[in-house]
Amino acid sequence: MLSASFYYFKNLTRSALLYVMLLCIAGLLYSMWSTASLDDTFITYFYYGFIVVNLYFLLAATLLMSKPSAIQQFLERSIVQKQCAILGALFIINLLMGIGISIILLTLGQQVTPSHLLHFAIIFTLSNLLAATIGSFFSALLPRIAALLIALLVYAFFIWHSLQNEYMISAFERMLTIYDDSMMRWENLLIGEVFDTSYIIDKLGIVLLIVMIISLLGCLKAIFKKWQLLGGLLVILSLACLSGLLSMSDKQAQFSDDYTPTKKFATYYTITDYTMNVNLQKGIQNDVTLQITAKKDAAKIPLQLSRYLTVDTVTVDGQAVPYHTSHDHLIIEHTLKQQQHAIVAITYHGHLHAKDDFGVPIVYTNDAINLLGAHFAWYPQNNQKTAFHYKVTASNTTAPLYTNLHQVNTHHYEGKSNVFSFVSSPQYKRQSYQGIDYIVPKKYDVKLYAKSIKALVKESPGTNAHYQQVISTYWTEYDEEYMVMENNILFVDDIGN
Repeated sequence: MLSASFYYFKNLTRSALLYVMLLCIAGLLYSMWSTASLDDTFITYFYYGFIVVNLYFLLAATLLMSKPSAIQQFLERSIVQKQCAILGALFIINLLMGIGISIILLTLGQQVTPSHLLHFAIIFTLSNLLAATIGSFFSALLPRIAALLIALLVYAFFIWHSLQNEYMISAFERMLTIYDDSMMRWENLLIGEVFDTSYIIDKLGIVLLIVMIISLLGCLKAIFKKWQLLGGLLVILSLACLSGLLSMSDKQAQFSDDYTPTKKFATYYTITDYTMNVNLQKGIQNDVTLQITAKKDAAKIPLQLSRYLTVDTVTVDGQAVPYHTSHDHLIIEHTLKQQQHAIVAITYHGHLHAKDDFGVPIVYTNDAINLLGAHFAWYPQNNQKTAFHYKVTASNTTAPLYTNLHQVNTHHYEGKSNVFSFVSSPQYKRQSYQGIDYIVPKKYDVKLYAKSIKALVKESPGTNAHYQQVISTYWTEYDEEYMVMENNILFVDDIGN
């Protein structure tokens, strides 16, 4: 079959269709080159390029599958072998084109990283192979013109879905997006593409779809009955695996408006001092100590802590005590009398990578960090309104940390506040403008951003205009509050804004 793939590859290199496609790509690359930044124009040209290449692969596979020749007459004894040989030839073209485009992208000065190139290679290869598989499938079953029309209609559905579906909430919708899940909606500029379980499941879904189409062709067109049965078995197995992947994807960590800060916990006690020793290396490992004073007699100490974090130990005044967790609540079973003081110590850990319902990462602890105390209970808290003293030690971060507390030295932070946040990203830049410090994504124009923030603050009467620092970040779009002042730091939601 390898020799047959090279035979088809030679045929493809002699085709005028290949050079028409390359000419179109050259024009798009020239237009991308002139933008010189990863802005919306660049992204638009980038995905137009995907569509052009995909259509070439679909047309080339359809025409090759229906074109007779001596070697093809021989290969038609095994229709799936013929299809796989054509896919092999197109994969060689895909590989050569991918290498060439990657080299060009690296010369554009677009801050292209290895993860960008890997993501490009994955979606470029899978979308091309899916297009070729659809074209060759219908070409094996129908006359050439009918096959071309139906294959174009089927593949047009994938393009339409990827371009117009702004809110891909379900795992099935995201899996049908053959390009990038953030293609036509907000994306998180601070975290980049994350090769997490959800990403792997989405791409494996495309692989299984390709396998299922090839197997279906074998089931319908194989000469020998045993190959037809094998093809049918593979179709059923592929469908079962797809169902399993969809089920796994739906269980990935996501939250939306079901997370609500519980204010009533502050009626039980007041926090007067908070000490934290947090390790943020590829996750979160935290030891916290709270000094509290009971407001009333109570048989429990309720705290809010995310359901995605695992509690290891809980002690009160040095003694281990029973506790239980439910949803985003940590309930410590310990009796306190009114005005009684207590020291509560909690250790917990977890790896956070939560997305909102639109698939945008908004809570994460990896190379980038987004832990906003006002919007996510990443540390035990009671959501009280009065400020208290924090003393925080943070270690093992790959980029500078930004917070609403005062930085004492490299790893130590202190200050009074009723809420505490940590953000960090290699994609942040720090720049002053008119006496205000801005921490924003590298692609932002700080002057334009500063003007937009001033306008938003004027439109929001409840926001203090005397901020000293602005931090661009992300939180759930269900939260209508897109600016939060913590001390003199203004946190801005650049998804909802």
